[in-house]
Amino acid sequence: MGADSFMMLVVLAVILSPFLPIVLKSKCPVCNKRKLEHLETVNMQEADKKEFVTLYRCHNCKSDFERVRSGPLQLVEPEGDTLSAEQVPA
Repeated sequence: MGADSFMMLVVLAVILSPFLPIVLKSKCPVCNKRKLEHLETVNMQEADKKEFVTLYRCHNCKSDFERVRSGPLQLVEPEGDTLSAEQVPA
């Protein structure tokens, strides 16, 4: 491998590196778009067991997900805090 081909490889890597996050993002299990955003990682400590829960949100379908340790994405159901049609102020 000559110096010219090595420089071409370096230039190609520099040009393509900004596009890597698009390719490496996880797909949303609901809409299959690459729009998942990592929100935060929470350390859940219970007695002798440590669990790390990572929270995600899809920008396309607005679904929320969680992943316990490195397990599969699980859909998080919305809390019952939302107002029903009767409780909406006029």
